[in-house]
Amino acid sequence: MNTFTTTSSIPPNPGTSGIFLTLNSYVLDTVRIILLGSLMEAGRKLFEWLAERFTFRYAVSVEFNQADPTYPWIVQFLTHHEVWRRSKSFQIGAKTSRSRLGVTLSRKDKPLADYIPLYDIPQLFYWKGYWVEVRCDRQEDKFSVVDQPKGRIYLSVFTLDVSIVDMLVNEAKEIYLSASIANVVIHVADSEASLFHPVWNNVKRKARRPLSSVVLREGTMDSLLYDVREFLGAEAWYINAGIPYRRGYLLHGPPGTGKSSTIYALAGELGVDIYTLSLGSKFVDDSYLHRAVSGVPSGSIFLIEDIDCCFPSREDEEEEAVRLSRSANNRDQYETGMKQPKSQVTLSALLNTIDGVCSEDGVLFFATTNYMDRLDPALLRPGRVDYKLEYFLTSQDQASSLFRRFYPGNALANSAPADSEKPATPSVIELLSEKFGAGIPPNQFSTAELQGYLLLHKEHPVVAADGIEAWVKSQLVSREERKERERERRERLMAIYRIDSREREDSGSDQGSASGDSGVVKIEAEEKAEGLNSN
Repeated sequence: MNTFTTTSSIPPNPGTSGIFLTLNSYVLDTVRIILLGSLMEAGRKLFEWLAERFTFRYAVSVEFNQADPTYPWIVQFLTHHEVWRRSKSFQIGAKTSRSRLGVTLSRKDKPLADYIPLYDIPQLFYWKGYWVEVRCDRQEDKFSVVDQPKGRIYLSVFTLDVSIVDMLVNEAKEIYLSASIANVVIHVADSEASLFHPVWNNVKRKARRPLSSVVLREGTMDSLLYDVREFLGAEAWYINAGIPYRRGYLLHGPPGTGKSSTIYALAGELGVDIYTLSLGSKFVDDSYLHRAVSGVPSGSIFLIEDIDCCFPSREDEEEEAVRLSRSANNRDQYETGMKQPKSQVTLSALLNTIDGVCSEDGVLFFATTNYMDRLDPALLRPGRVDYKLEYFLTSQDQASSLFRRFYPGNALANSAPADSEKPATPSVIELLSEKFGAGIPPNQFSTAELQGYLLLHKEHPVVAADGIEAWVKSQLVSREERKERERERRERLMAIYRIDSREREDSGSDQGSASGDSGVVKIEAEEKAEGLNSN
C-alpha cells in the first residue's frame, strides 16, 4: 500500500530571510541613532538650563543695546582686552572713517582692514579676579524697515556684588575715551529707522584738529571756548540758583567761513562726542527728530547744520508765487502741484526739540546757518539760543594768518629756484604772507576759497603769493557773470508772474477787451524774456 507525505517539496528561500535581517539591522541602527541624538539634545538642554539657573543665581547679568551710548564703551572694552581674538568667524571690512570697533589683526601702523567678529558662540574671559561671559545677539529685527542688526551684548559677571559691574562699566568708558582721544567721534542720523531701531546708527571718527587751525578773527575762538568752559563748569551754580542748566549756540555767516570747523575743533578740545543730523533729509520729520534728540546723552554736542532749511527763502517764495499763479490759470499741468518743502520738520516741533535738548543737563546745542534773516524770532529768543557768533568773510589779517598756517618756515626751500640766494627763514614767509594778505580785498572771499587756492600751490609759497592778484581778478569777474545770470533769471520769473497777475485781474472784465490787453502785455513780457534768453 502506497503512503503519501504532506511535507512541501518547495525548498526555503534563503535570500528573503537575508533581506529581512538586513532591514532589521538598519531599523535598529536608526532607532539607536535617534535615541542617542535625543539623549544628547536632552542633555544639552539640561546643561543649558542648569547653566542658566547657575548664572541667574551666582552671576550679575547686564544688557547693552546699540541704541544706548554705553554700547560702544563695552565694545571698545572687549576689543581692548582682545576677547574677540578667540572668535572663529569674522566679517572683514575696509578701514574707513566709519567706526566699526573691530579687531585689528595687522601689525602695521595703519592697518587696511577691520575684522568684525560675528559673535557665533559665547566667550568667557578673566577680568580682575572674576570670570565674565559675553554673548551677542545679531539677529535681524523683524519690526525694522531697514535691514540692519539689532546689536545687543549680554554680559554676565560671576559675582554677587553688583558694584563689580559698575567698576567694569567705568573702566569701559575710560578705555573708550582713551581710544578716542586722538579723534572726534561723530554720531550721524543718516538713515530711516523703525520704532525699535536706534537712530544714531552711523558712528564716524575724524582726526582732531587744533583750535589754531581754524583761522578766525582775533579773539573769536577764545571767546567761544571761554563761554563753553564756563558753562560746563557751572552746573552746581545753575542747580543752586534754580536755573535750567542749558545753553544754545548759533553760528551764522557766509558759507565757507569756518562755522562747522569751529564746532569740530571745539569738540576735540573738550573731548566730547558730536550728534548731528540734517533737517533737509527726506526721512526726518517731527517724530524722527524727537526720537533722535531723546537719544543724545549728557555731556555731548547736539548739532543741527543749516537750520534755516526749515524756513523758506525769499527766492523760494517768489518761485512758489509764480508756480501757484500758473497753476491757477491751468497753463502747465505738470506744475499744478505744490512745491515740496525743503524740510518735513515743522517750526513748532523744532522749537519743542530745542527746548527738550536744553532741558537735558549738560547737552550743548549748536546750530549753524548761512542766512540769519530767514530764522524765526521764536528760535532766537534767550533760553533757546543764548550765544550768537557771527562769521565774516576773510580780512587781510586773516588771509595773512592763513598763509602762515599753510606754509611752515622751511617751505621756501622746496619752492625757491636753485640759483636763489633767498634764505628759507620764517621772516621770508612773513613777508610773503603780508604780500598775500595785501592782495586780498577785505570781506570778499571766504576762508574755504582762499584755502582752495593755496592747495593749488601747497609746495610753492612764492608762486602762491605772486599769483594772488591775478586769481582775485578772475574770481571777481566770474562772480559778476554769475550775478548777471541770476538777475536775468529773476527778471524772466517776475515777467511771467506779472503776466499771470494781469490775466487774473482782467478775468472779470469784458472778455474781448481783457483778452486783447492781456495779450499785449503777455507778448511784450515774453519778447523781453526771449531777448534775455538770447543774450
